[in-house]
Amino acid sequence: MDHSQATPGRAHSDHPTGAGAVKPAATAAYSYHQMIAYADKYWDHHNSAYRTYGGNDCTNFLSQIMLAGGWKPAGGSIIQRTSNKYSKRTKSVRNVYDLLASDVLQADWNRNNVVDHSMFVTKKYRGAPYLTYHTSDTHNKSVKKIISDHPHTWWYAHRT
Repeated sequence: MDHSQATPGRAHSDHPTGAGAVKPAATAAYSYHQMIAYADKYWDHHNSAYRTYGGNDCTNFLSQIMLAGGWKPAGGSIIQRTSNKYSKRTKSVRNVYDLLASDVLQADWNRNNVVDHSMFVTKKYRGAPYLTYHTSDTHNKSVKKIISDHPHTWWYAHRT
């Protein structure tokens, strides 16, 4: 995947609820609709059932979204985890415009191979994914706007 480019690609759906806007569950264990509902509910405040991480809560929020959809922590409980290696439970998406609702976009602002920010796709409208995230508590911000605000970023797009 070329992380230095974010060129528009073929969109899967022009409507947030149209065919392809939300992928069908690969397994009955995952509910993409519950993931989106959780993000829509908690985008502007924290769920008191979880620890918060001060002003840098984007990855924690993403983990909560995934748990709400039926994902389990890699390697059992979070306490059992011994490394931060990529769990290989997602697949890379070549183009940020190919992201669908319930996919993940991560940013490396400094191009130093360190992910600085994680965002969740809550809808797709007129070919553009819209992202929701914590840290600056943002709901349904267009990927077009995010890319224009950060033109030198490396993007890591993931299919959940």
